[in-house]
Amino acid sequence: MGKGDGGVEQTLIVSGSQSTVFQIGTMNGSLSVDQLGQTNNIIPQLPDETGCFVSLATCDHAIALLLKALFEEYQPALRKVWVAKADLKPGKGWFAETEAAIRSARMLVLIMGPGALTRPWLSFESGSAWGRNIPLLILNHSGMTVDDMRGTPYENLQTIDMDSEDGIIRVFKELEIVTGVACAKTPNYQIIKEEMKKAKAESRLTREKLGLTDGGQRPEADWH
Repeated sequence: MGKGDGGVEQTLIVSGSQSTVFQIGTMNGSLSVDQLGQTNNIIPQLPDETGCFVSLATCDHAIALLLKALFEEYQPALRKVWVAKADLKPGKGWFAETEAAIRSARMLVLIMGPGALTRPWLSFESGSAWGRNIPLLILNHSGMTVDDMRGTPYENLQTIDMDSEDGIIRVFKELEIVTGVACAKTPNYQIIKEEMKKAKAESRLTREKLGLTDGGQRPEADWH
């Protein structure tokens, strides 16, 4: 069995299975070896890396910024949660910056609302996560369900419904599973639910301004 600092054995749950954690050399992160001898990468504690990349349609910026604030507050393992509107640097090429953030990300969160389903850019970003085999969390909101995703690349992927308090609770539990690190403090889910309600209302207003329908369609082409 592995030993952590001070020779204490450490065990955590990763993707639903029990794993033993080894602290290797001077790495800030951890490497887990499960009972079958397979190796799984746990999100490393590297300051220059993006802990989580948030993929979103333009109309969902309010939700993305709320998630960024919540994740960085409650989940210390993520350190940096990358959202384009907040993290793109002035004077830098947006594509290169986005690509670099995706390449360094240890997990990707995809915000899936009524204005997102037909956005090609989201398919590109989530496909990058799929190709790198990093954790991908799809968060539905504003009435979106798996049924709305039939015939899309997302139809066979498990999603989390953020329209309910149970769904919001599950988001934070999934972060603990993916990172192997407990939340820094117990989230106040009632307050978070109210803040999410406000963010979704802003998302709805933005969709209306952009001419997006509930099916995510828009008269003119839009890459984001």
